[in-house]
Amino acid sequence: MADQQLTWMANIEVILRNACPACCSGETVTLDTTHADLWPHLYRTGYAAQFTVSPAEAKKEWQATLAGDFGPLWFEASPQYFIDGNLVGSLMTVTHAPWDDTPRCPFVIELVVAPAYRRQGIGARLLASAAEICRQNGETHLALRVMNSNSAAKSLYKKLGFVPWQNAADR
Repeated sequence: MADQQLTWMANIEVILRNACPACCSGETVTLDTTHADLWPHLYRTGYAAQFTVSPAEAKKEWQATLAGDFGPLWFEASPQYFIDGNLVGSLMTVTHAPWDDTPRCPFVIELVVAPAYRRQGIGARLLASAAEICRQNGETHLALRVMNSNSAAKSLYKKLGFVPWQNAADR
């Protein structure tokens, strides 16, 4: 299969049951616009292995996210992870994705962890934090996209209960 984005979805209760509770030593906070100067740097370093992003492109991506270009940003369900005052992980959730080929449920449009902090449970903790907010607001599922070639991300998502989504009735 060529490298393509795959849409996956999970039941929120399954995510919460499978996530490791508080296995990291940092602080999870809700996304707010004060992260405007921090997020583009994390975005650039987090994706450096896959593609090159200039500071201007990263800032433009941040602005597009805030403007709702990828769906209505759900700030409360978009946790950020800090260690010693440094942003090392970010998850951004929209209430629903704007694309026709995605389920109509909260959708993770961004999950990035700084390379030096990967495989420490930060991604799982961010997903669990977002899932908890979704559950508190009556949602039952959470969806996201993952590159087919990203075996580490796919492994995490499988562990948390995400499965490939193909249900046209949910569109």
